[in-house]
Amino acid sequence: MKRTAQVRGQVANGVVVLDKRAVLPEGMRVVIIPELPSPGSPAAILAGMRALPIVDPEDVEEILRNIESGKRRIDYGNPLTRRARK
Repeated sequence: MKRTAQVRGQVANGVVVLDKRAVLPEGMRVVIIPELPSPGSPAAILAGMRALPIVDPEDVEEILRNIESGKRRIDYGNPLTRRARK
């Protein structure tokens, strides 16, 4: 057996499931190095979408205040029938 070998797998329900059968002696210690998705990859985007945002409550309040202060009255008129402003 090689001194070191690379075996790939995935985590399923908190347990590492190997892609291929690996014959390892009972009690052998192993090292698992997670493969992080590369930035911008579909896996990274999905991981970011699933992660909870880290937002300071004060920032949320400021955003809500800015949204409220920027609201304008809705004009339901038809822009095609308006006369040009001078």
